[in-house]
Amino acid sequence: MRSTRGHGAWLRLRGRLAAAALASSVVAPLTILPAIAAAAEVSGPVDARCGGETVAAARVAGDAADATPGLLRPATFRPVLPFAATSGAGPTGAALEGVLLPADARPADRTALAAALAALAGRAVVVHGATARLDRRGRIVGAVSVDGHGHLQARLLAAGLVLFDGAESPCATALAAAEAGARRERIGLWSDPARPRAAAAPAVGLPDFAILSGRVKSVGKSGRTTYLNFGDRFAEDLTVRVAERVVAALRGAGTDVDGLAGRRVLVRGWASPRAGIDVALASAAALVPDDDGRDR
Repeated sequence: MRSTRGHGAWLRLRGRLAAAALASSVVAPLTILPAIAAAAEVSGPVDARCGGETVAAARVAGDAADATPGLLRPATFRPVLPFAATSGAGPTGAALEGVLLPADARPADRTALAAALAALAGRAVVVHGATARLDRRGRIVGAVSVDGHGHLQARLLAAGLVLFDGAESPCATALAAAEAGARRERIGLWSDPARPRAAAAPAVGLPDFAILSGRVKSVGKSGRTTYLNFGDRFAEDLTVRVAERVVAALRGAGTDVDGLAGRRVLVRGWASPRAGIDVALASAAALVPDDDGRDR
């Protein structure tokens, strides 16, 4: 049975989203929301065509905010833009590749993202991706441009409304760069003093997506995997596993993994409480030196 209290909270939230969408409808299509527009100017334009060929074109449904089931419950999820119904059998919506709203997002963070999505109702979108294959919910995954302008995910990242997921994708480097300004200026999700999570923090709330910051204690290697150890107690401390292909990609981007001992880094990925906190680095963009950060 649905909770009356939860349903009431959802109705109140929908009321706020509707007001936000109405207010934004008088803004030029390029802006989407003032915060996103301002962030885009700072971060520079990112072209959604980095995602690949055009795999879908549609209009966003009028109930765009309803496609985000994680808004009122603490769950990490990938935002979705629902498409307006058509007579064909095309995708039902677009899952925004490369970005997530984390489980620990605050209520204000969730409302801000919901308002941004609600403001897109009726807008024309184009999805660029490596394949036109749909997921099990009938959605297509890719990079999204709105009204022919830029890269939606990059703008959401620049405004601090979502987090880069660190996954391997054609746009990964551009998305990581788009997020950097929000992280540096501590806006949106990055204004939370608990973000990033300290590498030495207890393995609470895992498995889940996590962004962690800490100083690498030592670097080891076994077979084709390099290990970044953040402490001497391997059964308790954070360990980041880096596959050979990611080591090579990092080297190509100017980061020598073997030379990271003693340096602070920011890493992200799906963390599991397996003999301490275990993270497998999915791409070179999921690790950045953080020498100017503070030990926590």
